[in-house]
This record gives sequence, structure tokens and C-alpha cells, in this order.
Amino acid sequence: MERVPFRDSGGGGRDTGSVDEQDIESDVEPTVEPTPIVESDEGRADDPEPTDNQLTVDEICPHCKTISIRYSYYQPWKGGPNCARFVNGECISNMASGRPWKSYVDKAIACPRSWPFGTKLYAFGQEWTCLDRGGAINYVNGVPWIDFLASNPHMAFGSVFEVEAEQ
Repeated sequence: MERVPFRDSGGGGRDTGSVDEQDIESDVEPTVEPTPIVESDEGRADDPEPTDNQLTVDEICPHCKTISIRYSYYQPWKGGPNCARFVNGECISNMASGRPWKSYVDKAIACPRSWPFGTKLYAFGQEWTCLDRGGAINYVNGVPWIDFLASNPHMAFGSVFEVEAEQ
């Protein structure tokens, strides 16, 4: 399988342990969407070649593995279930890791408690870091819900797709 190139964020990966795939019983059937990972034959003329500022996932995270996740996103600036403490029209909560959400829009994810903070995930052409938790962020039929701290949704809520994740 060819790896899609990603821009180097300069962070470098760290080994933070394994992701446990524990099942939580649910009647919800997964919605399977097309995967953003491109299958191709080696050496095709139209395969993208990384430029000087692009690296493949294998180069960024050689110890990553492909996993399926269930997509969700949140926007703390909107309040409601997106923010634990919303005061005078502003989300004043930090993420579960203690870091301020405002510094990590389009960079952070809320992930299951079995994933260590700092775990990296590669989706939508970039690196995302596990820095938050959430009450509904768990496994359903072996597939984890991942809540992206995103300025705009990347796909339909509940879509299941493949990503590269640290193991």
C-alpha cells in the first residue's frame, strides 16, 4: 500500500505505548465510508512524489499501523456539549490534558482513555495529537470514536475510515 505524503510538522513521533482495542457493546452498526488511503501499484507514473517539505507516513511514523476510526468533531467556541465551562459566550475550559484548546484547533483529537495523551494519528493530510477525552469517546464494535477539534468538519458524523496511528 502506498502512503500518502504529509507535511513535516517538525514534531517527530514518540513511542507512547499500544492502543487497546476494547469492545463496548452497541446496537449501532458502523457506517463504512471510502478510505482516504490510496491503494496503488508501485512505480505508477501518476504517484505523487514527496517534495523537500513532505514526508511519507512511513518516514514520519515508521511504527504506525492502519486502524479504522469513527469520525466526530467538536468546536468548543460554540458551547453546549463542545465545552465543559462556557461563560459569557466563551469556552474557558482546557482540554483533558490541561492544554488550552485555542492553541490546538485543527491539531488535536479527543481519544479513548486507553490511548495515552500524545498519541499521534495521521488523517486528512496531517498529524493530529491525542490531547483530550470525552464522555462518548469510546469503542463501538471494536472501532474507536475519535473527536477532531476541527474548525470545519472533514466528513459526515459517524463515518468509519482508515487512518495511520501510533502503536
